[in-house]
Amino acid sequence: MSLILKAALAVVLLLAVADASVHHRHQKKGQYQRPGHDLPGASLEDLVETHITGKITCNGNGVDFVRPYLHSDLYPRTIINIVKATDGGEYHLNTGILFDTRGSIDLTVRHQCRIEELPPMKGCAVPYYTTTITIPLDPKVNRITRNLELFEMKRDSTADCLY
Repeated sequence: MSLILKAALAVVLLLAVADASVHHRHQKKGQYQRPGHDLPGASLEDLVETHITGKITCNGNGVDFVRPYLHSDLYPRTIINIVKATDGGEYHLNTGILFDTRGSIDLTVRHQCRIEELPPMKGCAVPYYTTTITIPLDPKVNRITRNLELFEMKRDSTADCLY
């Protein structure tokens, strides 16, 4: 029995050494894209974390479980912060200091609240709306409140289709 254990141990060690010498390849999904233009240089003292809070409503009723998120044209296809609205549509986002968000930032909400004078897409299994507003940022102000009544935001919304 001792011989069998020694042989098994030798086989395990050989397999471990052989596996360690194999080069592992990692497949990446997506690719980071640098901004199309040079960003101004900034030090950590120049960057201010801004907190954006508010309430999301549809016809006056709070909308729970939508996920508002922040993004910027300076960082294509990148979500800076995303949260789930709770307690009747209340949300709290922040810009952090990882991204240079001086100037303005976009707040986007995807939802199914019917928007006045903007019909949903026809022939769509899951119609939804995308509402985006631009929020100007001021380094002297670190707390901003934006309440969104989705029903009245035709100018800032598009009708979209999931399937």
